[in-house]
Amino acid sequence: MLGRAMTAAGLGGVLGAHRLADLPGGGALALVSCMAGLAAWAAWRAGRGTVRNGGAMRRVGACWAERPGAADHRAGPMESAWRRGSGPGRGVLLRASILCLLSAWAGFVFTVLCAQARLAQALADGNVDRVSRVTLRVDSLPRLRPDLVAFEAVVLDAHPGGVPERVRVRWPAAGWRGPYAPARPPDPPFPEVRPGQVWRMALVLRPVRAAQNRHAFDAEAHAFAAGIRAQGTVRGTPEWLRDEDWAGLSVIAGRARHAVREAMAPHLQGLRYGPVLRALAIGDQDGVDDADWAVFNRTGITHLVSISGSHITLLAGAGGLAVYGLWRRLRWRGRCLAERWPARRAGALAALLVAWLYCLLAGWGVPARRTFMMLAVVAGAQTLQLRVSGSRVLALAAAAVVLTDPWAVLAGGFWLSFLAVAVLLAVSARAENAGEDGAAGERLLGDDRTGNEPVGNEPVGNEPAGNESSGNEPIRNGRAGGEQAGDEQAGDEQAGDEQAGGGQAGNRAAAVPRSAPGARPAERRRDRWLRGLMLAARLQWAITWALAPPLAWTFHEVSLVSPLANAYAIPVIELLVTPLSLLLAGVALVPGLDAVAAGLAWLAHGTLVLMMRPTEWLAALPAWPVPAGPAWLYLLALAGAAVALWPGGGSGGRPSGERMAGPFGEPAEAGRTAFAVPGRGGDGETMAASHYGAAAHWTAPSRRRARGWADPLRRRRAWAWLALLPMLLWPPARPADGEWDLRALDVGQGSALLVRTARHTLLFDAGARHARDADEGVRTIVPALKALGVRRLDALVVSHADLDHAGGVRSVLAAVPVAQAFASFDLDAWLRAETRKLGAADTPLPRAAAPCRFGDRWRLDGVEFEFLWPLDVRARRPGAEANAGSCVLRVRGAHHSLLLTGDIEIRAETALVERGLTPADVVVAAHHGSRTSSSAAFVGAAAARHVIFQAGAWNRHGHPDTGVLERWRRAGATLWRTDLQGGIDARSRAEGLTLSSVLESSRRHWHGREVFHGMGAALRDEPRPGGQAAVQFFGPGTRDVSICKPG
Repeated sequence: MLGRAMTAAGLGGVLGAHRLADLPGGGALALVSCMAGLAAWAAWRAGRGTVRNGGAMRRVGACWAERPGAADHRAGPMESAWRRGSGPGRGVLLRASILCLLSAWAGFVFTVLCAQARLAQALADGNVDRVSRVTLRVDSLPRLRPDLVAFEAVVLDAHPGGVPERVRVRWPAAGWRGPYAPARPPDPPFPEVRPGQVWRMALVLRPVRAAQNRHAFDAEAHAFAAGIRAQGTVRGTPEWLRDEDWAGLSVIAGRARHAVREAMAPHLQGLRYGPVLRALAIGDQDGVDDADWAVFNRTGITHLVSISGSHITLLAGAGGLAVYGLWRRLRWRGRCLAERWPARRAGALAALLVAWLYCLLAGWGVPARRTFMMLAVVAGAQTLQLRVSGSRVLALAAAAVVLTDPWAVLAGGFWLSFLAVAVLLAVSARAENAGEDGAAGERLLGDDRTGNEPVGNEPVGNEPAGNESSGNEPIRNGRAGGEQAGDEQAGDEQAGDEQAGGGQAGNRAAAVPRSAPGARPAERRRDRWLRGLMLAARLQWAITWALAPPLAWTFHEVSLVSPLANAYAIPVIELLVTPLSLLLAGVALVPGLDAVAAGLAWLAHGTLVLMMRPTEWLAALPAWPVPAGPAWLYLLALAGAAVALWPGGGSGGRPSGERMAGPFGEPAEAGRTAFAVPGRGGDGETMAASHYGAAAHWTAPSRRRARGWADPLRRRRAWAWLALLPMLLWPPARPADGEWDLRALDVGQGSALLVRTARHTLLFDAGARHARDADEGVRTIVPALKALGVRRLDALVVSHADLDHAGGVRSVLAAVPVAQAFASFDLDAWLRAETRKLGAADTPLPRAAAPCRFGDRWRLDGVEFEFLWPLDVRARRPGAEANAGSCVLRVRGAHHSLLLTGDIEIRAETALVERGLTPADVVVAAHHGSRTSSSAAFVGAAAARHVIFQAGAWNRHGHPDTGVLERWRRAGATLWRTDLQGGIDARSRAEGLTLSSVLESSRRHWHGREVFHGMGAALRDEPRPGGQAAVQFFGPGTRDVSICKPG
């Protein structure tokens, strides 16, 4: 138990180091380490003295027991320990606490030192946004697009110097034709790019920068964890120098993956789910459609479409079983090989070797590493004939993963992977405590309760429930793994392969017939199937709700159809589609077997198509929204799940004197159980399939257990599950009547502003469109709406038709219903034209649409909205004139006012000033801070206290202009920039106006941005005396407009 506690403490230290905004220096670390060592030594000495006095403590306990009335006294735990002359004592507990604290400090120091070394690999300031001559070696599987090649590379030489060792390279085709242009191969086409090739390139290098928004994926953290410290864009024509096929293990593995991908490509071309089959075979998720990722996420089966622990264990078990069988039958020099070396050890090592090779082929993701480490511990225990409990295997695997990669804890897949396995171990232990005749399961696990030696004559190949997706990156935009933000989110890795942990071959081992002695074989088979289905349902329930808190924290919704979808998707994909994909990968490499490969591709794809039909129907059903709430909600839900899944004690049906298994399968007598492979039983030699084997082997309820609510254990678990309700029902925080919230999202070079009142939400602009399948609507705005608990938009305002403001409208309309839309152009016609350009399905239109016109106003929850521009709604000219016709919206609450200016320029600003523009507390700077806006007259009339600039880092327009920044600063405004500070929040309350930014409240050491001078992490202004009385609607022609409600 101490080792597992130290592992948990070490993980806490690693997490603590990752939360630092600035790393401590080496001197400070050394000083604090010395002080901690001295304090630990002193406490250790004190603990030894306490242990030496243990005899006196026990004598005190004995005297206490002989006092009058002691017979009627109920002893506590420590008093009972004193009476027995046993128990840990204060000294032992003190020593254990010291060791845990030292483990936490060691994890903290180790992570800080690793981070300092990585931060030293930074791009020199003189090289930022400039061309560098770089010689590099391709070190990853390239991402291929018709007009783009992207890959990671190791820098071998650079001029000038100061280039990080590892960079990400984008090689675009010449002549970008816009986001609506169909992707076509360049002329001349790209040369073949493979891992191990050495190129000389001219790169425009920049530090890694990504959008920073609250409750969103941190792409900079992902790049930092991968060691990528700069990103470059190719200029000119690169020069190929040579091939270094054997430059390293990553290059060799990358070459193998590239060879398999190229061999599979002809057979998967034109297939709807061809990229999914490739992802199942080698973990290459490049090419999987965003619509497919949306379906996988909504149904909770994302973990199934990438390399998972079950795939690795299945293949390792097959390889180990083959070697085990051959080893027992082959002879050398007249003696059987099994007599020279035990067959189970040979099979264990063979299974481990197969798992290692396949993990490399799969990309060596976090779940793949977790699976390999667990298999390595089990194989080592088999080889050395040690007995290791499931929780120790899990702890050792976690420690090994973090020691080899301290940034693994930043990936959501790390926690989902290990949590899922821990849940299955706990459920299996609970099933053991509930049953009396689990003899078959005890034989399989080698549980030596009766003094028999555990049987372990088979290869190690069945890891307990290791089924998570190998995409070690969190999911952003629906993907698991990859370079872009869309490749990250998870993923979203639900690790739910474990969900049906007992539903397959594991049930075959677990289901001992419990029919009457004279029952027919058909009845016995029926009983086995029923018990297997019941166990699968229990495991499905446990894994779904145990993983609900972390998934809700990440994606802000819980899939209600996930148990049903996984019930049929797991066996179909695990037992049919994945083996067929692996066979296809192997056969495609053999020349002359094209017909066989084509048949395997057709069969695998057809099976997947049939499975996806009900899955798409389930994905159309609504999910349960979980808005972002306080952290204690998710911790409470996790604690409730832990209590509900913890194996219960008491006399709930267990015979008197029999001890119960621990929470992770440890027998109480020995404190551990052999985490073994299937053994040689009385009914012959069996191999439990994949990860289902060791998860659950006890299914029969105890004959003595009370039924229903009469059982206190059942009542405790039912109440524990109720701890999830606060997380599921927590209402999102909203302002009161007359108050408003503004969220200026970081969408790069674009604009997207969310305004919320007590019961309504307005979106002003929808960000940019980057490509046919990429826009800020689906990437940033929709996740932000989910995090805020917004299920519909009461108003959508599109200031003008430029793609940096209207590019994400289509994705927003497809995700949430919109009651009323306003635009300075014909929005319906624009959407129909965009649909034709994209060749996509029709976009859901708002229930009502109207132009934004000067004087139109409405009131929501005590907050007034009024359009101040344009004056002439008939002026809808394209090009530069579109900026002049941008919608300008004033928001006036009970305490403060807000001005949203779109992309208006000096002429429109002058007209507004001439018409009597009144001061505003917060202004969103026009046209991203361009020099063509924010005139001196407009700045003086607005008299803003806070000005927000929405712009992208290193944008080609140079926004915001330094002259504009200085002009607003001289006017007394506090400046806020999304390119330097991330998303910005403004809150208007009766107590004052508060502004805060993402990076200044939650910056980490890998972000590396300089703090913009003159801005604080959270600034609060007191209400301007009489200021709101001075804010008036100008012009006699104001009109009231109504906001339609969705039917």
